[in-house]
Amino acid sequence: MNHNQIKTEFQGDIAKITSVEEINNLRVKYLGRKGVVTLALRELGKLPQTERPKAGKALNQLQAEIRNELSKKQKELSTDKFRAIGETEKIDITVPGIAPERGSLHPVGVLISEMEDIFRRLGYSIVRTREVEDDWHNFEGLNVPADHPAKDMWDTFYVNTDSADNSRHTGRVHLSTPGEDLADERYEEELEIEKGELAGLNLLRTHTSTAQTRIMEEFKPPMKVISSGRVYRYEAEDATHLSVFHQLEGFAVDKNLTMADLKGTLTHLFQSLFGSDIKIRFRPSFFPFTEPSAEVDVTCIFCKGKGCKSCGGAGWLELLGAGMIHPNVLRNMKIDPAVWQGFAFGMGPDRIAMLRHGVDDVRQFFSGDLRFLRQL
Repeated sequence: MNHNQIKTEFQGDIAKITSVEEINNLRVKYLGRKGVVTLALRELGKLPQTERPKAGKALNQLQAEIRNELSKKQKELSTDKFRAIGETEKIDITVPGIAPERGSLHPVGVLISEMEDIFRRLGYSIVRTREVEDDWHNFEGLNVPADHPAKDMWDTFYVNTDSADNSRHTGRVHLSTPGEDLADERYEEELEIEKGELAGLNLLRTHTSTAQTRIMEEFKPPMKVISSGRVYRYEAEDATHLSVFHQLEGFAVDKNLTMADLKGTLTHLFQSLFGSDIKIRFRPSFFPFTEPSAEVDVTCIFCKGKGCKSCGGAGWLELLGAGMIHPNVLRNMKIDPAVWQGFAFGMGPDRIAMLRHGVDDVRQFFSGDLRFLRQL
C-alpha cells in the first residue's frame, strides 16, 4: 500500500471519529509498532534503490500529517465535550469551593502565649534566649559552680566540640552530637574535675533560668522579664517527664522587692488562668540560685481544694519553684545586692496544659497525632 492509499484510508477513518477514546485506537492502527505507516516504512527495502528516497520521504511526511491530524481531532473533541457539559449543566460560580485543611496553634503554644500576655500587662518584657549555652551562663553564673553537689540536680546534654576533653562533668555525663536524636542511647561516666574546667563548653540549656544571666549582664535594673522555650535534660521519658520540654522563666530586679511581691505576682497569674478562687502556698525548698527558695502549690483546679484523685486528696497541686534571687547571682552580674533585690520563678507549661485539658500523659501533646490535637 503506497502513501496515497494510506492517506485516503486514514481520511475516511478520522472522519468517522466521535470520541477521544477512538483517537487512541486510530493512532495505534496507523502509527503503532504494527501500524499501517510503520509497516510501509519497513517495506521500503523491497523497492528499487532509485525509488526508496522518494517513497521514504513521502511516508515520513504522511506520518507527521497523521500525527498532527490526530492531535487536532483530539483537541476538537475535548473542547466539544467541555462545551456540551456547560450547555447541559448549570454551574453556580458563587458556590464556595472546597477549602484546604488549615492548621492550628498547638495547645502548649496557646498556653504560653496566654501566660506571656498576662505578664505583658504587668509590665514584663518578653525575651527569647539561646538554647545552646555555655557552662557559665547555665550554671556558674547562677551560683552553681563546677564542683557544687547541686549540679547533680540536672542531667546535662553537652554538645560535642573539637575539644578532646569536652565530656568532663561533675556527676553523670551525657554527650550528644549536632543533629543527633536525643532518644538515642548514650553513655555515662563519673569524672572528678577541678573548678573552672567546664568554662567555655557548650551544652543544651537545662532551664530557661539562663535568661537571668544573659539579660542581667547586658541590662541594668530595674527590670521585669519573662522568657520561655525548650529545655533539655537526660531523663527517662514517661507520662510526666520528657527529655525535651518547655519552661517559662520569670524574674524581676528592683529596690525593696520581697517574697510578698513574688506571691502576689504568682497569685495574679494563676487566678487569671484558672479563676479568682485559686490560692497558692509556699513550701520551703532549695535552689542554688534563689534564697530563700520555695516550692509553689496551687489550689487543685478540679476539686477547688476539697481533695480529689488528681491532687491525691491534698487539695493542692505542685506547679513550680520560686524564690528571691541569690545575692551571689546578683554579684556575678555586677549588681549590688545591698541596693537591688530580685525574685524569680520557673514553671513547666507542658504540665499546666495537662491540667487545663485533663490529659494524663504529656507525651500525647508531642506525638503528632492530629486526632488528639483536634480535640483540644
